[in-house]
Amino acid sequence: MDSRAVAEVFGKQHGHVLRDIAEISKNLQAPNLEAEWFRESTYVGDNGKTLPCTNLTRDGFMLLVMGYTGKDATRSFNTQRNAVERTDHPSGHHR
Repeated sequence: MDSRAVAEVFGKQHGHVLRDIAEISKNLQAPNLEAEWFRESTYVGDNGKTLPCTNLTRDGFMLLVMGYTGKDATRSFNTQRNAVERTDHPSGHHR
C-alpha cells in the first residue's frame, strides 16, 4: 500500500498523508523501524511530473492510520486492513 491509496481511502489530501508520515518518522526512536515501515518512492502524476509518495508496510499503515478518526476512517480502516491481510497472506494462510 502507498500513501496515495491511504489518502484516497481516508479522504485526505496526499500532501497531508505525507506530512503525517514525516511526523511519525521524526518521532520514531528507532530509525531502523522507519526504514522498514516507510519507503520513499515516486509516481508519475497526471501532469507527467514525477511526484513523491511513500510505500507502507502493514505496520507502517497501522501506525499511520491509528491517528485518523471518524466513521469513514473506521470503515475504511477495516476495509484496508482486510486488503492488507489478503496481500500479506495471498493463499489464505495466516500466522
